[in-house]
Amino acid sequence: FTSQSFFLDFCIWCHEQQRKTPPNRGEKRSNGKHDVKSKSGVEEGEFAALNLHNYRLADKKRDQLQQFLIERALKTQHEMKYDNKDLSKPTPPEYPQEMMSDDRKVRLNYEFLRKCVESSPIPPMSPEWLVNIKHKIAEHLREGKDDFLNEVLAEVNQNFDTSMKKSLVQLSLKKPDVPGLEDDDLVEPSEEPVGLDFSKEWHESFVANKREISYRLMILYPQMPKLLELCQRELGQQIILDLAEYKAESPMEFETLRTNVTYECEKMEERLLGHWYREVMKIFSERTTSVLRVDLQEPFYSCVTTLMSNQLKLLKEETVNAWVLLFDEEQRFRLPQLNMFLSFQDRQMSVDPEYAVYEDLLLSVVDEVNKSLSSIPTVSSQLSATPNVNVPTELAEHIVQLAKAKLKSAAARYFESVENSLRSYHERYDYLVDGTANSRVEKFLTRNTRSPSTAS
Repeated sequence: FTSQSFFLDFCIWCHEQQRKTPPNRGEKRSNGKHDVKSKSGVEEGEFAALNLHNYRLADKKRDQLQQFLIERALKTQHEMKYDNKDLSKPTPPEYPQEMMSDDRKVRLNYEFLRKCVESSPIPPMSPEWLVNIKHKIAEHLREGKDDFLNEVLAEVNQNFDTSMKKSLVQLSLKKPDVPGLEDDDLVEPSEEPVGLDFSKEWHESFVANKREISYRLMILYPQMPKLLELCQRELGQQIILDLAEYKAESPMEFETLRTNVTYECEKMEERLLGHWYREVMKIFSERTTSVLRVDLQEPFYSCVTTLMSNQLKLLKEETVNAWVLLFDEEQRFRLPQLNMFLSFQDRQMSVDPEYAVYEDLLLSVVDEVNKSLSSIPTVSSQLSATPNVNVPTELAEHIVQLAKAKLKSAAARYFESVENSLRSYHERYDYLVDGTANSRVEKFLTRNTRSPSTAS
């Protein structure tokens, strides 16, 4: 369509130029002088007016071509006026009225409304409430700690404002189910209970339930704090045996150390039974336990056994940790000294005892400590006529395995120096043992000893 329009414009332009074309080049205007006749007797002006003189075939063809093009262009223009009427314009693309999805509009609207609700004024917490909360704290915990109490009350006030805003949002808005709000912490308020009967007074049942809870929470009984205080006073400041004390003594044999560990564990158990356990039994005397109901005596004494077991296990764990800590690089000067010998047997040098015996000695200390304090009877078995039942005091398996793993690593590290010493002895004196020195001596004597005939 564009090329046809250009062609039409070009033809019209040619037609206009043809009209503006000056007369033929053969026509010459007279200068006011008389025409001069040529030799043939024909005047020059008459000859110039002849068609043969002005006729050019190229100009004729050009005029015909231009006329043909003009006619064709006019015809095409006339036809296109009617053809273009039937051409329908392309439909414009359909664009949405707004470049935003419905989910996004809902989400933005919800976020805006939530900000408005959260920014609404919240009534401050009443000072009387803060004073009541402060009086709930024991008096001996409040003395001399005003700054800390102010921080606690400020945190309570802040939590009150946060909870009030959250409650206001829960009661005012409902979180829409649209993408982008997965991390929003707004939850619908719980439904109010339906069908409850408030015709009866609740205070009596509340007091009865509170009393029952206090009966069943065994840790709230007055004997429990006394027992815990006694255990912390008697057991918290000591361990079953302190092997660092053997550092001041002379080097000892392996079996001597085993015997001393067993003896110290038994001695500690007797000491606890003679003093600590007697104090425990004084706490749970007949007069004190008579207030217990029959159905609560078994769980009560079970709680007592659990408390004693935890305290004795803690004592064992502290003892094992103290033994493992002696093998630290910073505590190696406190390790007990052990006798090890360099033996020569069957023409071989070796260290006695071997590495396996040394490692077993270190691990046996953990086992002896774990087996100790296993004959302490429970309080209930002492108060009743039933056979004695001992308090479970064995350490957890993961604690024992962790301690043994550290001891194995330390044993390999410390025994490495012994192996280096043995290796140096082999390098220096092995030739005396394997017969190399003897063969050298015999060879020397054979070379330097001459027979009498040779000497003469």
